[in-house]
Amino acid sequence: MTTITFDTLHFANRLKSVGFTDEQAQVLIELQLSVINTTQQELKAFFAGYKRDLSGFKFNREEANEQ
Repeated sequence: MTTITFDTLHFANRLKSVGFTDEQAQVLIELQLSVINTTQQELKAFFAGYKRDLSGFKFNREEANEQ
């Protein structure tokens, strides 16, 4: 699965450049990382289930071409 790259330093610097304090920036970074991690875990679980559902499906290309 593809990994999402999140540049926390760039994010913090950008927040601070528009007036956020270090503490506010840190809280937002922690929340954003939590969202990213949760999303990755949910997508991994979804695709594992999808793969499991498709594991019993066998596709025969020759049969499909005949129809």
